[in-house]
Amino acid sequence: MLSIAWSPDSRYLASSAWDSTVRIWDVLRGGAQSVLHTKSSPTYQVRWSAADSQLSLVTEETVEFWDPRRDNASSVIHLEPHGGTWMRVAWSQDGQRAAVYGWGDGTVRIQQPAIKSGPLVLRGHTGGQVATADWSADDRFLASGGAVGDRTVRIWDARTGRQLQVIRTGTGNWIAVTWAPKGSRLAWHGYSDHTVHVWDGPPYREISTLKHTANVEKIAWGPDGMLLVSADRRGALRLWNSVTGELVRKTPDVGSLVDVNFDAAWDAGTPYFAAVLDQRIVIWDTATGEMKERSVGEEPVVALAWSPDGRWLAAGGYYGSIGVWETAKLEGKSLR
Repeated sequence: MLSIAWSPDSRYLASSAWDSTVRIWDVLRGGAQSVLHTKSSPTYQVRWSAADSQLSLVTEETVEFWDPRRDNASSVIHLEPHGGTWMRVAWSQDGQRAAVYGWGDGTVRIQQPAIKSGPLVLRGHTGGQVATADWSADDRFLASGGAVGDRTVRIWDARTGRQLQVIRTGTGNWIAVTWAPKGSRLAWHGYSDHTVHVWDGPPYREISTLKHTANVEKIAWGPDGMLLVSADRRGALRLWNSVTGELVRKTPDVGSLVDVNFDAAWDAGTPYFAAVLDQRIVIWDTATGEMKERSVGEEPVVALAWSPDGRWLAAGGYYGSIGVWETAKLEGKSLR
């Protein structure tokens, strides 16, 4: 398994694997509804937009936009050989625009797949690939984090492409940047750094720093846009008040971090966080501190995704199996 993603209505699950297929699964009925045949393979990332059920597929040689009801791509971007390994797509909240990043020239390109026109190209990063990009909650802004040597987070007007602000990070690492699902807060950290920085604006300024004792690998916002979860290399999970910088709750070190996903669309009354730690699924109730464990058979878990309505948790195993659980019935071996 390489990637999984839910449709906006939470009924269908898209998955890509090393067998060079992209499959659309009907979760309610069971079984694969369709199989997409891309221009090249494998597909490293599959993402569903929030509008018109469009899919973006990043392959070895292309970025492709699909209507999954038809077995053909509506738009194809051809990449340099082996460029797809580093490419990623981030859809706007309204599902109309897609930010494509990872280019070797340090640009971010905003595509409108439904409109046959060229991309809006954002130029400014140096040092090679753009590491991450994310849309603000209202789609007015796009934030991007530079790769090795760039040392900046950049904030753009997503309509005009104008660069609004440059944050000088002081780190030479790849920079992860993510916007809160509500409000205007922005969090970023350098991979292998020990601090998460929270900014607010515009104009953006730092309001808190979240200090860790090990390298920060992943961060994810809670649904209220106030709380933030971070995971470090030792597998410790921390819940923070992003405004005050207060550490609300922390787990023990529970294993090496592989991947992490938090569903920002969940209601604050069910604040579950799921991470892949030591190749198994760890589910943390951030309200109570309770932790449980799940698995996909005997396979190492490599991908996680909550459905947009919060009803389902899906996980992909390395060898191609997919596990789907109903949130209300999540049970498993307690880690405490």
